[in-house]
Amino acid sequence: MSEPSISVRLFRDAIAVALLALLAPLAYAHEAHEKKPPSVATLESPAADPAVGHEHPEVRVAPDAEEGPREPTTLLEWIGRLHPMVVHFPIAFFITALVAEIQFAATRRDLFRHSLRFLLWGGALSAIVAAALGWIFAATGQTDGGSLLVAHRWAGSAVAALGLAVLAINERVERSVGSRALLRLCLAAIALLTAATGFLGASLLYGIEHLAW
Repeated sequence: MSEPSISVRLFRDAIAVALLALLAPLAYAHEAHEKKPPSVATLESPAADPAVGHEHPEVRVAPDAEEGPREPTTLLEWIGRLHPMVVHFPIAFFITALVAEIQFAATRRDLFRHSLRFLLWGGALSAIVAAALGWIFAATGQTDGGSLLVAHRWAGSAVAALGLAVLAINERVERSVGSRALLRLCLAAIALLTAATGFLGASLLYGIEHLAW
């Protein structure tokens, strides 16, 4: 039996890394959630002042003001903070990959076909890293968005999984055993899913209506 090609071996290694990167944060998430401190402490409002005729408004303070000095940052917390930086790579790679395929369809130039392969490898690998860092970032209690955070985390995980699938489809197309129509459909899907995931991530910072006209 002939030895697998370099691209096939790289793809197998990418899948192995993906499983390790995605499962490790999932295993840690439950334990970190149990230890997560409240993000904001609420002080009881003082009794109403009869002379004034109204109650004092509720006062909210940061945890540092009530609990004293902040605990040292752990290594895992620091690693999770890399998520906002790394997440830009799969966004750029996957959306540009769709543009490269459109250019290839219009011109049939091999330059765009080779560019597509590079972009998909970069997108798939960086999406795995970004998804893993996102789970760590959320599990260490550094962000809190409720159901919006849950949607963002699973959408990011879906981008990582679909990125590997699109990469595999493209490798089959390169060996003339895959469907280019299916590849183009998946490229459009992952570009849209990546954009939607980015929108959810931005909504955690700026609110769900941050793009309202």
